[in-house]
Amino acid sequence: METALLVVIAAAIAGLLAWVFAGRRADASLKAAKAAAEQSEAQIRQVLVDKATAETRLVESEKTLQTVVRERDAAFSDRNQARLDLQESEKQIALARQEVAAAEKRMADWEKTREESLLHAKAAVLEAANTVSTKLLADHKLETEAAKKDAAERLEKTTKAIGEQFETVVKTVASLNDQVVRNRDMTDTV
Repeated sequence: METALLVVIAAAIAGLLAWVFAGRRADASLKAAKAAAEQSEAQIRQVLVDKATAETRLVESEKTLQTVVRERDAAFSDRNQARLDLQESEKQIALARQEVAAAEKRMADWEKTREESLLHAKAAVLEAANTVSTKLLADHKLETEAAKKDAAERLEKTTKAIGEQFETVVKTVASLNDQVVRNRDMTDTV
């Protein structure tokens, strides 16, 4: 029995030793698993921090993108408005050029009309002078034959009439010349 007891005790000791070694191995495995779990938990925390940082950057990037899109749209709008303004300016310039061309044409027409008026006035003055001269000569011949005294009076009256007509014509020409000068000044101002 002693052998049996020794066998039993030896078996119990062997079992106890096996249990102690198994517990130590289990403790080592448990410690390794715990260390791995802590490391995984640290990695998860780091991933969560990185995720939060990335989400924050994403939100900031989206805000920046919205700002850039608004600025781009505003720039496009400004560019389009500038194009419209340029087109309107070009239209205004074309209209101004047309108005200048029309004014130049009117000035040329007015100058031509003025020259024609002066020619007509000169012709009228010459015609009046010729008519008066012819009449004077005819009257002079008749009056000379009729009477010297009567001829002298008529000559004086006729000369006076011619002088008045000539003064009227001269005044008319001077008035016309003043109008021409005023019109020229007015067109120069325009």
